[in-house]
Amino acid sequence: YISYKRYDVAPNDNVPYCLRFTNRYIEEERKNEEIIYLPYVSNFMKKVKYDNFSSTREYVLAYCSSNKVLIRETSFDAFVSVLGHDNCVSLGDCYGSFEGTNIKLDGNNTSKSLCMVLSEFKFMMCFENADVPGYITEKIMLAYRSGCIPVYWGTDAVSNYFNEKSFINV
Repeated sequence: YISYKRYDVAPNDNVPYCLRFTNRYIEEERKNEEIIYLPYVSNFMKKVKYDNFSSTREYVLAYCSSNKVLIRETSFDAFVSVLGHDNCVSLGDCYGSFEGTNIKLDGNNTSKSLCMVLSEFKFMMCFENADVPGYITEKIMLAYRSGCIPVYWGTDAVSNYFNEKSFINV
């Protein structure tokens, strides 16, 4: 059962698995193993073809986030310190201590223009807002859709749904 709704949808008793795309994480569902929580992922279930392989991409790391979370901000700072200002770009409202790396884009996380910009990066920071069991947002799918290698931080359950050899699990 797959629901593309962005609000709570009751599990379907007629099927063994309920794949829910919702913005809210409900406490009583944490123990329900028949629920896979993947908000926003339905926005990225489209085939996109890029002709630039990761070895030909101009930039190394993209940081695309609108909610300042300490682990993301300090991690981006560390990446910039190691890789340099020219190789790391922040595309959202967050940029760690390096405002000069920030490029403002029109649109939101589902816009085609964002995916085209991200297609120029080898890696994308995909850090969740929090490490909550089973909580996986659109970030990792945005990286895959754009052809970036995800650098992921969040729930350990991510390896149950995505090939753990296809991303870097921080």
